[in-house]
Amino acid sequence: MPGGTDDVNMEGVPAHLSGRTYRVLCAEKETPDVLGERLAGLKARGFSVALSTRFRLDAALDAHLQPARLDHAVSGLARQQPACSAAGPTWIWQVVAGAIAVGLLAGGFSVLPYATLVVVSGLIGLPFLCVTLLRVIALREVVASPRKAMRRQPPAAHILPQTLPHYTVMVPLFREVKVLPGLLQSLQAIVYPRAKLEILLVLEAVDIETQAAVLGMRLPGNIRTVVVPDQAPRTKPKALNYALQLARGEYVVVYDAEDRPEPDQLLRALTAFERGPPELGCVQAQLNVYNPRASWLTRQFTIEYSALFDAVLPALARLGLPVPLGGTFVGARASPVLRSTGLSRPAG
Repeated sequence: MPGGTDDVNMEGVPAHLSGRTYRVLCAEKETPDVLGERLAGLKARGFSVALSTRFRLDAALDAHLQPARLDHAVSGLARQQPACSAAGPTWIWQVVAGAIAVGLLAGGFSVLPYATLVVVSGLIGLPFLCVTLLRVIALREVVASPRKAMRRQPPAAHILPQTLPHYTVMVPLFREVKVLPGLLQSLQAIVYPRAKLEILLVLEAVDIETQAAVLGMRLPGNIRTVVVPDQAPRTKPKALNYALQLARGEYVVVYDAEDRPEPDQLLRALTAFERGPPELGCVQAQLNVYNPRASWLTRQFTIEYSALFDAVLPALARLGLPVPLGGTFVGARASPVLRSTGLSRPAG
C-alpha cells in the first residue's frame, strides 16, 4: 500500500484525465534534472505524463486509499499479530482458567467464606505490594548513587544539517482549540531544518471545531493536517495508526496537544539513537509539569512525574526490566515493521 507520494513517484500515479490514462508525478519532490529524467523515461515507455503539486497528489491518494488505510489502522494489528491485539481471539486456556477461578471462588465462599475473603484480599493487594517494592528499589537507587540516578541525557551532538534524517512529528488532537496556539508556537520553535521536518496535526472528522480553528491559522509549509475518518473506535491509537501511513520521515515522534517540547529535543533523540545499540528502536523524553507552583494538584503531578522519570524508569532500565512507554514523545525509527503494525505496539 503506498503511503504517500514518495512511494509512487518512481513510476508515477496512474490517473484518468479527460478520458486518457496518465502517470502523475510530484513536481516538488525531485530536482529539475532528476524530474526531467523521469519524465523522459516514462514518455519513452509510451506513457502520457502529468505533473502535480504534492498537496493535490496526496489529497487524491488519500481519497482513493482512505478505506484501505482506515481498515489497516483499525484491524491491521489484529490480523498481523493477533496475540498482541486486544481484538485477538480468546484462547481455550483463558476460558478454562477463568472457569476454574470462578468455580474456586464460588466454592470457597460457600465452604470457607472468611478464609476465602482473606485470600482474595491478599491477591488483590499483591500488585500494589509489587508497585511499592519497585518504588522502594528506585528510592534505594537514588540514595545509593544520586548523580547516576538523576543523570539526564547529554546535550545533542553537533550534526551537519545535510546529514540529518527526515523527521515526522505526529500530534493527535481532539477538541483542543484552547491549547492550539501555544502548541503551534512550540512546534515552530523546534530546532530542525524545515525541509526535513514534517509535522502532522491529526484531527478527527467529527471534531469540526478544531478543524475550523486550524483552517483559520496560517500554517508553515511543513505543517499539514490529517483528518481521520469517523469509525469506531475513536481512539488515539487508531488516529496514530492512520496518520503513520502518511508519514514520510525516517524517524517518527508523537506529541500531545498540551506538550511544550524543548527546542533541541529531536536532536537529542537522534543523539540517543546514534549512541545506543543497533537494536534500539524507540526512545522517550523525560516529562514534567511546566506550572508546578500553580496549585496543590500541579505540585502533586510534578512530584509524580519527577519520581517516575528520575527514579523509577532509570531503576527499571538498570535492573534489565521492561520500561513502560508513555503516550507522548515516544520517538521511534520508522521501520517497515512499525509502519505495517502501527503504533499500538511499541517498536522497542
